[in-house]
Order: sequence, then C-alpha cells, then structure tokens
Amino acid sequence: MVDLQPNATGIEDLFATDPEAQRTQDQLLMTRITLGAFLDLIPVGLVIHQRHAIIFANSEAGSIIGISPHELIGRHLFDFINGDDAEIVHDKFNQCFDHALTVRSLEVRLTDPDNQKRVIQISMSRLFWEGLPVINIVFSDITLLKRKEYELFILSTTDSLTGAYNRRYFMDAAAREFKKFQRYNTQLSLMVMDIDLFKRVNDTFGHAVGDDAIKAFVRAALGDLREEDVLGRMGGEEFAVLLPQTGLESAKLIAERLRLRVAELAIAANDGYARFTVSIGISQAAPGDSSIEAGLNRADRALYRAKAAGRNQVMAEG
Repeated sequence: MVDLQPNATGIEDLFATDPEAQRTQDQLLMTRITLGAFLDLIPVGLVIHQRHAIIFANSEAGSIIGISPHELIGRHLFDFINGDDAEIVHDKFNQCFDHALTVRSLEVRLTDPDNQKRVIQISMSRLFWEGLPVINIVFSDITLLKRKEYELFILSTTDSLTGAYNRRYFMDAAAREFKKFQRYNTQLSLMVMDIDLFKRVNDTFGHAVGDDAIKAFVRAALGDLREEDVLGRMGGEEFAVLLPQTGLESAKLIAERLRLRVAELAIAANDGYARFTVSIGISQAAPGDSSIEAGLNRADRALYRAKAAGRNQVMAEG
C-alpha cells in the first residue's frame, strides 16, 4: 500500500501537546492511509505533483513507469518522458499549474528504466492539496493499443508480399498530393513501372522465384527513392511512384537510375539466376488536370511506348 503522506509539514511537532489537535491529526492520517489504499486499486497511474516534484504516486503509476511508487516521490514526471514530448508536457503542466488549464488525453512517449519504449495517455488538472496548489496527473499505458493500431494500419495499407503500399493507399496519397499541387502550385511527378516479361520469370523459374523477384524489385526501388516518395503496388508486377516536389527532368533521372539498378539484380534459382528488367513511364501533374488520374493516364501511355520500343526503357509524357 502506498503512503499518502505529502512532504513534511511540521504539524506533528506543532500540535503534539494538544490532544484534540492530535486526534484530528490521527484521523487525517487514517484518512490518508485509507485513501491511499483506495487509489492503489485504480487501474490507471495517478501522481500528485507539486511544481517541482511528485509528492504521491499510486501503485499503477510505478508499474507503468517501471520503478516503485516510493522511488517516484521527489522525482519529476518529465524525467521519464522522451525528448520533444517532454517539452509539450512541460508546457501543458505549467499552463495547468498557473492558469488551471485542464489537459485531457495527451499521448506522449516514455522510456522506462529498462529502456523500454511506451506510449502513455495523460490527463491533468489543478487541485489543492492541504491548501497548496498541485497537479493531479492521471495516465494509462496505451502501448499495446497503439501497436495494434499500427498493425491494423499496415494490414490495411500495404501489400503483404512486398511491404509496398497497396493500390488503395497509393491512390489516397496521390489524391492528397494532387490537392497540394493545386493549392500551392508545386511540382508533382508520377512513375508507372512494369516488370518486363514477368510471366516468363514465373514460367521458367516458378512462382516462388517470381515472388522473390518482385520483393527484390521493391527493395531496389525503395533504396533509390526518398522518404517523401510513395511506392505502391498497383497489381501483379505493376507499380507506381508518387514524387512530390519533383519536376519531369528530375523524375527522369530517378527512373533511369532505378532502371539500371533493376537490370543488375540476380535472383537465385535452382537452375542459376533469374534476371529481369523494368519499363517505366513518367508524367508530371499539369495545371489543366482535374484529378491525379489524368497524370497517371499519361504515365501509363508513356509506359506502353517504352514497352513497344523494346522494353527496359524510360519514356515520359508531359
């Protein structure tokens, strides 16, 4: 059970000779003990915080942070919160302390003493503890919930074989970038790519090697693309890339570099190595386009020209 005793107040010495005051003090102590036992049953972390230090922590607070509640006394909650999140919590804490701002459901990252990363959700409000202002901070560990959310996001947005984004996510991301292009008059280019004669790879080496070829292609593409670029598997051996803040000439350089990289790939197979090439069509979003589909259609036409010209080529249509 956690001792709900705040920092020493000197009350014991002050009223030691007054029996009535002593009885009142004893009753107050029993109330603290009872309340502390009750707060230990709450399935969320709870700390009572003066401006510079914690003066009470329940058992769940210690469990979430990773040290005993008694060890939390005298520490600051900011000691356990990561980097930029600590600054945000510190700002909210001061607003809460100075202006009685109530903070609800603030998500922050925490590192426990074993260097385990967690995500906690914090709410805080000001109250008065024996006449002094303190901050009541309630928090819960939502790490598993956030992990499940991320897993569901991955399942719903990525291709299970390659890890590239799926068609639905790619089209949603492309539509968002197209709105930015329209609003801010930025550059936006698109690439549509198709692995050449992929059926021959499957027929010659088997579908397992074909799957390895597709995965190797995606790794090569991601190795050449920037963090802000979006790679999507549109179906089968067809892929598309969204290139924000990129003009047509720069897109050509990116595509050509990727084409050369893919031509060097060799996928281990029972009878040697499977090799393949890629054809790429490029376009740039234009002011007259009504949607991102217009740019994708131009990139598709450029891709067909690359195929018709002998494959393993990059073609562009402005």
